[in-house]
Amino acid sequence: EHVKDFVPYSSEDYVPIKEMNKLKKLRTLKELEDDPYPTNVRTVCAYFPEVGEIVEESEGEDESDPDQGWVDDGSIYTLDNPDYQEYGWLWECQVLERGDDEGKTYTVELVSKRGVDTTWSTAGKSRQLTNYPRDSISFANEMYQSDQHLLGVFRSYIRIPDEIFPQQWRDLETEDDEEDDEEDDEEDDEE
Repeated sequence: EHVKDFVPYSSEDYVPIKEMNKLKKLRTLKELEDDPYPTNVRTVCAYFPEVGEIVEESEGEDESDPDQGWVDDGSIYTLDNPDYQEYGWLWECQVLERGDDEGKTYTVELVSKRGVDTTWSTAGKSRQLTNYPRDSISFANEMYQSDQHLLGVFRSYIRIPDEIFPQQWRDLETEDDEEDDEEDDEEDDEE
């Protein structure tokens, strides 16, 4: 009955990640003020620390503006780079500027990951990458904003019988098990 009567949830403010990733031209922070992305998405950038990256605080810093942070060429941060495939993560990022090449490259600023200390975040600086390839920027769901969290979506409880798991995996006691153990202890005391 539910399958027959099911009507997909629609929201003007929810767009699937798959659709967002089809965008060719990304919006800059300034453009987002007037035309924000849907609330369920954020931008993420492929990033991996290079060997010996930013060893000293002054290295990589923009001399004209010491508060700006570390600015480097981001053209090496491609998804097919072997270093990315081995050491890379997707870091939340913000698009600061669009390059002069019709949206093929951008200047991005990485947002520090919670629980990950980097030289630049520890120093209270930002990590900016110029000439950053569009193909290395994608959209990801904000926490608890994927389609499985929408109201009215179809969910079904999946029943898995205990018998399919080995006995040693079933070590969690239930209230019934505790009552049975107490009864067994009482019987042992009586004997």
